[in-house]
Formats: sequence, C-alpha cells, structure tokens
Amino acid sequence: MKARIFAVGALLLGTVLATAAPAAADDSAAPACVSYGQSYRYLTATNNCEDGVHVYATYANGEQGVPHYVAAGTYTTIGSGYGYSNVSGLYLAAKTTVQVHYDAGFGNNVSIRGSVAPLSWASGQPCVNQAADLWECTVAGIPGGQAFEYKVLINDSTWSTGGNHAGVSGYGHDITPSF
Repeated sequence: MKARIFAVGALLLGTVLATAAPAAADDSAAPACVSYGQSYRYLTATNNCEDGVHVYATYANGEQGVPHYVAAGTYTTIGSGYGYSNVSGLYLAAKTTVQVHYDAGFGNNVSIRGSVAPLSWASGQPCVNQAADLWECTVAGIPGGQAFEYKVLINDSTWSTGGNHAGVSGYGHDITPSF
C-alpha cells in the first residue's frame, strides 16, 4: 500500500513539475555562479559571481518567490523550503529604470518609494544624479512584467505632489514631478 501511495505521489509531483509556471518573459535564468540549496524549511541562494544579483525562485506549485538581493561572495535565505514546494528554477529579477526630470537644487537628492518590494512606502531608495535636472532611479528585484506604483521624494522627506505613478517592471519610465 505504501509503495502505491508513493508511486501516485511521485506521479502527481512529476505532473506539477511539468506544469510549473515559467518565469516572466523579461527575466532570465540565474547565471551558473548563483546556486541554491533547499531544506525542508528554507531556500538559500549562494552568489559566487563577481557582482551582487537580485534573484527570485519559482516553485513547482506555480508560485513565484519575492526577489532578494544576494551580495557577491555571500548567501542568504530567499524563500521557503520543500515543505512548501520544490523549487523549479532560480531567476534574475528584472531591472526597472525611472528617469526623473527635475532640478532638486544643490545639495539635495532624489529617492523613490513604491508599492512592491524591494521598494516600500516606509523608506526610499536613492536615485543617481545624471545632470542638473535628471535623476536615474534603478530598481532591481521586481519580477518582470509586474505592475507597481511609485512616487519620488526630495531628500527622502518631501513627497512629489499628485497621485502615484504607475509602472511595469522591466520597462523604462520618464516622469517630470512637481513638488
């Protein structure tokens, strides 16, 4: 009886693995220098690459994990173990660039906050000043094709006016905010 249950379970697991959802079209498989290990409770990613990476896991049950940053030469817990579901793949998360056309003034900076991790509404990620009136906000870690909302701030304390901006991960966005 146990052998029959095991065989049926293995057959069902094979079916689930074969029908697992693929990664978003904009994302690609993690490079060979990034590996994962899965215990009953945890999924860890090890990064042996020269640069840090943003990765997420897809599971055999069709679920997609939250993106996590893994610094070069380190490992970190990025998801649930096989007690939840087996991993079907590890993928690089898409990068999204928001070009902010605004002169923030000498000594000020621009940051971005948003609705989907790694962005949050609680604290901003810094943007890079490219010219007097151009700031570049690069967000890595939102799965490709996922919709999200965001706003930009001056010195991570003064919010831009108006409603939230709508974005889609993996695409570039240009905005001209008012403060």
